[in-house]
Amino acid sequence: MNATSLQRLASEAAAGLVGLAGRRFTALEEPSSDDDYPGYSGGRQPALYVHLPFCRRPCPFCAFHRFAFDEGAARSHFAALGREIEELLGRGFVFPEVYIGGGTPTVLPEELLSLLALLRRRLPGARLSVESHPEDLAPGLVDGLVEVGVERLSVGVQSFDTGLLRLLGRPEPTPPELKRILARLRGRFPTLQLDLLYNHPAQTPALLAADIEVADALGLAQVTFNPLMPPLVRGGEGVEPLPPDPRRGDRLYEVILERAAARGRRPSTVWCFVSEPGLTDEYLVANPEYLAAGCGAVGFYSSRFYANSFSLAGYARRVERGGLGLARRRRLRPWEREAYLLLGFLFGMGGTAASLEAHLGGPPSRRVRAALAAARSLGLIRGVRPTRRGMPVINRMMQRFFGALTVLRSRALREGW
Repeated sequence: MNATSLQRLASEAAAGLVGLAGRRFTALEEPSSDDDYPGYSGGRQPALYVHLPFCRRPCPFCAFHRFAFDEGAARSHFAALGREIEELLGRGFVFPEVYIGGGTPTVLPEELLSLLALLRRRLPGARLSVESHPEDLAPGLVDGLVEVGVERLSVGVQSFDTGLLRLLGRPEPTPPELKRILARLRGRFPTLQLDLLYNHPAQTPALLAADIEVADALGLAQVTFNPLMPPLVRGGEGVEPLPPDPRRGDRLYEVILERAAARGRRPSTVWCFVSEPGLTDEYLVANPEYLAAGCGAVGFYSSRFYANSFSLAGYARRVERGGLGLARRRRLRPWEREAYLLLGFLFGMGGTAASLEAHLGGPPSRRVRAALAAARSLGLIRGVRPTRRGMPVINRMMQRFFGALTVLRSRALREGW
């Protein structure tokens, strides 16, 4: 068996195991009371993930929870979100990082800036990260984000190809406009991240390489390549939802690895490539535990996986009643917790034995040591760092885990919780 066949076999086997574990991981139960959600238990502080589930136009490739934008519903959600954040702060948490995602967090700029001002007042030392849609990034909003101290702005461009953007249901802004927007943003934030999509059926290696060339020409130091994953179908996407093709994704990921190496970019995660040191990446990388705020947000803390209500009305009722949007939770078994943390550690390109122990919160178990030894024997890691051969395998594993989360979101919407 040649190296390519061995890598493909390892990828498919590892992804299959993650898929099985992911189904168990997301088999959540209704809490008996809000007491199932802990206060700060000491040790390292978790991050905070804030979800804003509104988009002007639902995208057919999106795997995340979102609703078509309604201004009244969005303003009500922001109000409930502020109450939930205050409740979490009242339980003793001092979040070192707050990541605001969606949906489209920038869809209602004045409410977003008000939320960020609250977070800055209550958490003066926190790193603030915000996802954005390029069409929302008018000068006034950008100035406000800079003023409140946003350290990382992620811009969801997806592609610079006119035809591909049209197929994605995103004809505006046009590629020339996208380039002008990004040029205006350069130097405004400590970390400016470009998000590109790959594995669309119409995307050739040449189209993907051209997108990478544009990112390089614009001088963007951090680029994340988000693989097409099983989409969350809500209706109203405008075009047919797109299921991913893992084999095509593997081929395009090789293009990313080759181009990144040729341009001197190093991976800060399996999906993110940087040309400068010290940039801020996803909250999962630096903070293995994180709490959730907002409709449809999920969190992981103190060996428990949490999910807020995916219903806007249900979320608002829960926050009004008890201060939290919590709808489901599950305590993980020790091996499930370790497997989840190990996947996140390797996704973040690993580190030293000491940093792995810190990430796990203690020495690795015999089960983890055996998994690492097997990965080393296959050439997937060196020490506890992924190799060039191992990155596609971890890429597949992470995609499968996100696929399990899409199943969870679909189930929550179907069951109305």
